[in-house]
Amino acid sequence: MLLQLLIVFVGCTTVFAQSFTHNDIMGAVDATFHRRDLNGDSILELYELINVYDSLDTNKDDRVSESEYEQRGTDMFHRFLGIVFQQLDTDGDGFLDKGAEYGQYTMMDTNFDNQVSRREYDAFFTKVVEDAIKNYGHLLGPDLGSFTTSSPGGNGGAPVST
Repeated sequence: MLLQLLIVFVGCTTVFAQSFTHNDIMGAVDATFHRRDLNGDSILELYELINVYDSLDTNKDDRVSESEYEQRGTDMFHRFLGIVFQQLDTDGDGFLDKGAEYGQYTMMDTNFDNQVSRREYDAFFTKVVEDAIKNYGHLLGPDLGSFTTSSPGGNGGAPVST
């Protein structure tokens, strides 16, 4: 899960500047899929996810610090990447460990075919981003600490509490 979240937020663009909607998050997550699918086969293999993790681990100590994670974002994303890091750092030790990526890959593969499709990737990371905003959005301040939903069965675009 850690690597996947790294992938999503490193690749996101300025969609999150002021207002977050479910559709904005889905679009930003989907845009990262193509950059992660190194061989262009529309399936994300584990080695492709590990490649991203390895590129984030700039000091090659087999773990990614918050500083390493945030270095890949733009100035605008610096604050936002921090909450995604917090969401991914499930043990709270201040690092994202490579071993956790294998488990996340398994979690993304919801149909258990040993492949992660674009749909599985998008669903997994959209939820991760939304959970990061819900759980840690208050750290961003009032303008960035919530998102709206415009998905079917949603609340009509009203802000979601953080």
